Amino acid sequence: MNWKLVPLVLFFALLTSGQSASAYVLVTDVDDTIKVTHVRDVVDRTVRFFTEPQSFAGMDLLYKRMLNSQPHGEFAVVSGAPRAVQMAVQWFLVAFGFPAPSYLQTREMFEDTALFKIKAISNLFRFNERDGAVVVMVGDDTEQDPFVYDNVSKNYYIEPTVYIRRVSNRGIGAGAQYFDSAADIAVLEFLAGRLEPQDVYDVYKSILSEAELPRLFVPGEYCPGDSSPRLSSTVPRTFLEPAMIKGLIDVENHLRRACRGTAEWFRLQVEISAPRPLRSAE
Repeated sequence: MNWKLVPLVLFFALLTSGQSASAYVLVTDVDDTIKVTHVRDVVDRTVRFFTEPQSFAGMDLLYKRMLNSQPHGEFAVVSGAPRAVQMAVQWFLVAFGFPAPSYLQTREMFEDTALFKIKAISNLFRFNERDGAVVVMVGDDTEQDPFVYDNVSKNYYIEPTVYIRRVSNRGIGAGAQYFDSAADIAVLEFLAGRLEPQDVYDVYKSILSEAELPRLFVPGEYCPGDSSPRLSSTVPRTFLEPAMIKGLIDVENHLRRACRGTAEWFRLQVEISAPRPLRSAE
């Protein structure tokens, strides 16, 4: 991509965003939801900010298909990143192929993240043209996204579909669905009648072909193991093609193989860095 064109692309995308009533609204967080940030580790988060960022495999394709499948789809990005780095958030979305948002909000430097998100998303739903819209909210479990989304839905009497990426694995309460990859959301959106089978298979492919481990999960945080929950074990299979179920299991196994490899790498690093006992003189 010609990076000099990024600001121009952003300008025209925002300028030409839809003005008609929204029938479908996709609300997303950024850090540790679509972008690998590791917000719970200050050092790692800082290093990642100043190096090349990474997006989670398949999320860009998933969001494109979700928005393209619905009439008058609206893409809203509400990020806990400080407003001082809003251009970096915009650059990330363009650089990694995400749809151009029609609504983008970042917080003031010392503003509480949860309160900011509640206010920003509430402002989005104060406008009548979103009444009755299908609403999907995607976040993670590191910065109170489940609490934020639940608060907004109760105050504005909307019933959003909520997907929360498992990062800290500390619980999300009722009414939300954990996900480990874009494949989980794709399957559930298909069952909701909002994606086609080919959309799901294409998301599978984007994850299975991903060779970079940091694009599959947040390093140092939750990583699915053999005994971890699987969507394929709980999802209703009545309306799923056998190939779709098999593909989901393939993705789940792919993530678990990657996690086993990472766990072994960390174990070896600990062994290498551990102090060795001094040998006694003979």
